[in-house]
Amino acid sequence: MTESAGSESEVTESEVPRSATSANATPAYIMLGVIAVAALGIFGAWWLSVRPRLTPVEHAFENQPAGPVFEPAEFLVGPRPGLGECPEQPTQVFAVNVTDGSIAWQQAMPGPSSEFFGEWYVLEDDDGPAVVAQIDRVVNEIPPSIRAIDIATGDLAWQHFLEMTEVYRAAQSDIELVVAGNSTNGLGDEVSRALDAGGQLVDAPPVQFDRDQPFDPSVQLGAGYRLTSNVADVIVDRRVARQVYLGGNDGARVDIRTVADGATVEGDRVPFGGGFNIVGSSSSLGEPVQANGELILTVIGSPDGPNTRLAVFDGSDATFMWSIEDTRAGAVAGDDILYDERNDEPVDAVSTRNLHLATGDNPDVVKWSVALSVNEEGGNGFLGMAGDDLVFAVTSERSDIEFLVVGDESDVPDRLEAAEGYGSGPGPRHHVDEEIFLAGSEDGFQVQLANGELIGHETEQPVNWVRRVDDRVLVVAAEQQFCG
Repeated sequence: MTESAGSESEVTESEVPRSATSANATPAYIMLGVIAVAALGIFGAWWLSVRPRLTPVEHAFENQPAGPVFEPAEFLVGPRPGLGECPEQPTQVFAVNVTDGSIAWQQAMPGPSSEFFGEWYVLEDDDGPAVVAQIDRVVNEIPPSIRAIDIATGDLAWQHFLEMTEVYRAAQSDIELVVAGNSTNGLGDEVSRALDAGGQLVDAPPVQFDRDQPFDPSVQLGAGYRLTSNVADVIVDRRVARQVYLGGNDGARVDIRTVADGATVEGDRVPFGGGFNIVGSSSSLGEPVQANGELILTVIGSPDGPNTRLAVFDGSDATFMWSIEDTRAGAVAGDDILYDERNDEPVDAVSTRNLHLATGDNPDVVKWSVALSVNEEGGNGFLGMAGDDLVFAVTSERSDIEFLVVGDESDVPDRLEAAEGYGSGPGPRHHVDEEIFLAGSEDGFQVQLANGELIGHETEQPVNWVRRVDDRVLVVAAEQQFCG
C-alpha cells in the first residue's frame, strides 16, 4: 500500500514541473505581443507625425498625374466649389450638317469645375479642322486640363492635364492653343504651354499676360497667332484674316492686326466721356466691338441709363468717322450700320423704338427705318449678314423663332417684331450665312436651310455657343448651376 502510494506520488511530482512551465509561458507570449503592437503603434504615430504631408495641389497631381490621356472613356472634372450640392447637368455638344440640318453626332460631357461652359477652340491638323477644345481652368481634386472632342466623329479625343494650378486666357493659331497660368511651385511663377490638335505639348515661348493691358500675341508668339476673346474677327474664306481690338496702355484705342504677318495698325481713340465710359452695354446684345473689311463699330455704354453711344471707324486704318448716342443697340451690317433708338411713344406702347439702317460713312443717310416691337433684353433681332441680305430673328407662332431676310426696303415689314433675346449682330448663340441659319434658345435651336426649310432641335440645356466649321455647325448647350 505504502509503495503504491509512493509510486503515484513520484509520477505526479515528475509531471508537475512540465505543466507549470507551459502555463507560465502563455502570459509571456501575450506580453511580448502586446509590447510589439504598442511599439508598432508608437512607430506609426511617430511616422505619421514626421512624414511629409501632401498639399491639396500635390494630392491633386497624385490622383491624376500631368500629361495626356488619349481616347478617354469620359472626361474627368473636379467637383464644383460651393456650399451645397446639386445634380450635375451635362454639357451637350452637337454637330449639325449644313446640307440638311440633321444632327451628325451629339456628345454629353461634364462641365468644367470652374465655369459652366467657358470658351471653345477649334484646332486643325494637316487635314483641316480636327478637334473642338475646352479649358478646365483651375486645380481642384485633379489638375487643370484642356480636353477635346473629335469634330469628325464626336468621340472624346483627349484630355491633357497640365502641371499648373490655374490656366487662364488663351491665344491660338489655326493649329495650336496657347495658355498661361500659375506654376505648381507655390511661388506664383507664371508658365505657358501650347497644345496641338493631337493633344501634344509643343514648344511655346514664355507668354506674359498682363491682365490690366491688352495682349498682342504676335509680339511674343509671332505671326499667325490671335486672341480668342474680346476682339472682333474679320473673316475671309472662313479664316481669321484680321483682328480689331482695343489697344494702347489704357485700352482706349482701336487697333487692327493682320494675322498673317502680325502687322498692327494703330487707329484713333474711342470717344468716351460725357457719361459714356465703358465698351459694351446691356442694352445691346451683340459684341461690343464689331468689324468687317469696311467698317469698325464700338458700342459704348453708360452707367446713367440704358442708352449707348455708337462710334464708327474706317475698317482699313481705324480712323474715327462718326458717333451717335441715345441709341439702344447697334451692329455692323455690310457697308451699313443698323441701330435702334427710343421713339416718342409711351413706355407701354407696342413699339417704343425705331430701327434704322444708315450708310456706314454718314449716319444722316438712312436707307430705311421701321417701328421695332419692345424687346426687353435689349436686342433688335439682327443676327448678321447672308451675302448682301440682313437676317433677323423674329417672333413666331409655329416655332421658337423664325428668320426674316431683308434684301432691300421692299422686304421690311410694317413693324419688326424682334424675337426676345436676339439681335445687335454677331453673338455666341447664332450663326448665319448663305447656306444655313442657326439660332440657339433656352431649350433648343432653330435651323433654316438654303431652300427655306425650317427645322427645330431640342436641347436639355440653354444653347450658349455656336460655330460653323466646314460643312457642320457646332452647337454647345450648357447651364450655369448655383448650388447653395
